[in-house]
Amino acid sequence: MKRHMLIGLVGAGCIALMMTPPLLSLVQPPGEHPSDHPKKDHPAKEHPAGEHPAAGQPEMEAWLAQNQPGEHHKHLEKFVGTFTTRQKFWMAPDTEPEEYTGKAVNRMILGGRYLESEYTAEVFGAPFTGRGLTGYDNMAGKYVSIWIDTMSTGFTIAEGQCAREGHELNLAGEMDAGEMDAGEMGKMKYREVFTILDENSYKFEWFDSAAGEEHKSMEIIYTRVK
Repeated sequence: MKRHMLIGLVGAGCIALMMTPPLLSLVQPPGEHPSDHPKKDHPAKEHPAGEHPAAGQPEMEAWLAQNQPGEHHKHLEKFVGTFTTRQKFWMAPDTEPEEYTGKAVNRMILGGRYLESEYTAEVFGAPFTGRGLTGYDNMAGKYVSIWIDTMSTGFTIAEGQCAREGHELNLAGEMDAGEMDAGEMGKMKYREVFTILDENSYKFEWFDSAAGEEHKSMEIIYTRVK
């Protein structure tokens, strides 16, 4: 096999050598040069106004049809806006919570497919910023959320379904427990619940099993800025 590869490489090298400018002139008709034959332009295919380039391609048309925003993406629009926030954080069950205030800006992006969230606050005396993306995966048939912030280098990913005609969103996931709990726990399960309270406010709740049994460790009330 190596011998065949060597022969192929040598052959390719010989062809390349033959096509160098001094030798190329030997195979060109007298007085002609490759530059004397300009390349022909192939105009791009034109599509009727308003028609998607994938029109007429069944596979692509089917893919696009399955991935259009729908009813579940409309549910996410209930969370769009600028909000002030009041956050409670319980370090352990049966303790008094730490309380903070902040601001959240939520918008729909990419043609109404995803809810993008930007959250800022001061937590434990330090500036805190978080970013979130939530969407509904038509192909998988579920909501998916991903969160990152300045208190971690990881990704919080949760999946789930809505209830009460989109007025409640229930997500769940699993994450590394961290160094404090590693060894005994390894992984920690958690739940997220988003509840529309009225047209100008909603509530976020976080439940986890860091203390062994599930308990609520965080709550945020979002109030729309008018």
